[in-house]
Amino acid sequence: MPFAEHYQTVGSWPEATQEVMGTTSGKYTASVAIYGTPNDPPSGELTLVAQMLSFGIAPGIRGGTVLLATADGGATWTCRSGGAHPLAAEYLPGACR
Repeated sequence: MPFAEHYQTVGSWPEATQEVMGTTSGKYTASVAIYGTPNDPPSGELTLVAQMLSFGIAPGIRGGTVLLATADGGATWTCRSGGAHPLAAEYLPGACR
């Protein structure tokens, strides 16, 4: 994951996802952004929020948000429903359940 590589190389998280990701949208996602304030303190913790598209996908997923988090500099990641419009548990990707 580019975030883990950045953290291991630089010793801190990027200020914006665009610093390490070419694009933050995809087949189901409208955007991926840093959730909260990274590097405060620089403990290796980071949370990202993925915002699902609001059109062209199943109604239960539209506009939902999923949080991806690491507490160890990106060595391991967890995901869960959360953010401004938490995605219902039944629509979370299999790796998040």
